[in-house]
Amino acid sequence: MADNETIRIQITQRSVFAKRLPLDVILGADLQYGYYDGPRLKTGEKDPHYLVAYHPERIGRGIRVLWNEEEYRDVILDLPLPAAQEEIEDLFAMTERIRHLWTGAVTVNRKPIATNHLDNVRNNLITFNLRFLHGVMRGILNEDGWASLSCAMHRLVVGPQEADEMWAGIYTDKFRDWLHSHQNISVYLPVPRLYMERDSDRTVGIVTLPAGVRVVWENDPSALLRFSDKHGQQVDDWRCALYDTDGKKIVGTVPYERVLKALPQWKKEYFDYGRTLVNPLDTEMLTELMEKNDRPAEG
Repeated sequence: MADNETIRIQITQRSVFAKRLPLDVILGADLQYGYYDGPRLKTGEKDPHYLVAYHPERIGRGIRVLWNEEEYRDVILDLPLPAAQEEIEDLFAMTERIRHLWTGAVTVNRKPIATNHLDNVRNNLITFNLRFLHGVMRGILNEDGWASLSCAMHRLVVGPQEADEMWAGIYTDKFRDWLHSHQNISVYLPVPRLYMERDSDRTVGIVTLPAGVRVVWENDPSALLRFSDKHGQQVDDWRCALYDTDGKKIVGTVPYERVLKALPQWKKEYFDYGRTLVNPLDTEMLTELMEKNDRPAEG
């Protein structure tokens, strides 16, 4: 399952004299921003046409701001659901800041909203969001399924273990704290590269496991292509390149499926559904991985 519900707010400028929309009005005093460079947010920089706003003390789904600083006509704010209640409040506070500057007209999910009704709309959406959160989590539990969530920093995947913690309650606090704890750490997300072997016409997928950083590792390599333009492509062989970060060189390559088996347990921990957090490895451990690959695979 992937994202399929969003709060979309569009503010259209109605001022007699068109005004530029400054970044500090969008963000207010508390929010920070970035844009996606690959699978992870590059913080403190923006694309010419959009940015993602987030609160650094409770990093959540992220508010997508479709905005061109050179155009003074309108701005679109998207918040995927389910979200933490505080992030919905951030969204409407952002709307108010922009609306006051532009004396703008507002639509919420394409419906025109009188500005004196925005508080009621916000409260109704907070209630809907909580029910939606519970519904998503119950669906995961009932179907033994999962949900992939686009978030401020990078995607997170909710499975039965997470859903069991968040399927009930009158607040979104557990969801908020889970989103933040999984994004408030620096992690490397491997990006697969595909190439065709000359002799066999087999498609090989390769990802890099660098030393010195935390890595979010897909337990099933086919999931690496799930949200890429290569989704559905057949890969005959998955491999892992072991990268010595200090020496800036590849130590060697090993079969993808042997990596987690070869790592010591204290270097691995559950991250989210279908993924393992590999804690930083040094060059010596990469060499040990190569040595273990030379032995027969364990059953």
